[in-house]
Amino acid sequence: MKPLTENESCTQRHRLLTLLLSRSEVPLPEILDLGIAQYGTRILELRRLGFRITNRRERRGRKTYSYFRLEPSQPSPLPAAADAFTDRLFPDDAPSRHVDLG
Repeated sequence: MKPLTENESCTQRHRLLTLLLSRSEVPLPEILDLGIAQYGTRILELRRLGFRITNRRERRGRKTYSYFRLEPSQPSPLPAAADAFTDRLFPDDAPSRHVDLG
């Protein structure tokens, strides 16, 4: 399986967020019906963007059912959300480590 592009994962996050916003609680099979690759990763990405997503499990007999819920929260400021997806080892504003005493 090839990795998702940023645009594809963004669209999947959007579809997942739309579903979570539409109900007070969403059962896992409905999330799986969206056809989202690695739904757990998309939930993690939404959490890093500042959304509070909780999950609960309910046991009925031998089966366990999972539900996800979007909790009300204060949105994180945009710069912090943008930093969550920064993969750069050396940001442009990093201090210089080399000093030429020449």
